[in-house]
Amino acid sequence: MAFPLMIKPRNGSASIGVETAHKIEDIEHAYQHAVNTVKESPLDDATAKEAENNILIEEIIEGDKYSLDIFNDLEGRFCASFIRKQLQMRGGDVDRCITVHQPELVEIARKMGEHLGHAGYMNADVFFNGDDYYVIDINPRFGGGYAFSHHAGADVPSAIIALTAGKAVKEEWLTTRPNLELARHDIVVPIEKTFSELHPSR
Repeated sequence: MAFPLMIKPRNGSASIGVETAHKIEDIEHAYQHAVNTVKESPLDDATAKEAENNILIEEIIEGDKYSLDIFNDLEGRFCASFIRKQLQMRGGDVDRCITVHQPELVEIARKMGEHLGHAGYMNADVFFNGDDYYVIDINPRFGGGYAFSHHAGADVPSAIIALTAGKAVKEEWLTTRPNLELARHDIVVPIEKTFSELHPSR
């Protein structure tokens, strides 16, 4: 393996416990710090493994990072993928991205959907170092980044509702607009207000 190395929890979330080692002397400190962080976080209750046995050490891949939403029907048959190039991250979540339709990534998403055979929605992170694509994370759930795909035109919740009711899935629910740059932002709301007061038209 070549430095730098990444030390992180196997079942990570929001970059909790992620450390970097630039030389051999850094590894033990980074590993122990990651273990201690896991023990003090909700990740410690998210697996049967002891924190000491729940740490991965892997090479850091430099390059472009992509997020793949992979949607299968309820029988585990691949239906669609929605792909975003990540432009800016914060605390493990994507702050800014652009939707893309790259054939190589579409094929990776299709192969993952077909071979994993999951029901419904799943997300994966993929790095491209200029030569090869590397799948580095698989999130078997709706990730925070799904909101970007939804804003770009996808509607996975409607597709799932239709499938459970035995109805047809509309093609537009499984399509996103390409080259759409999106960003998330924070808003402040008064907690004493009710939803109907904040959204009188709904």
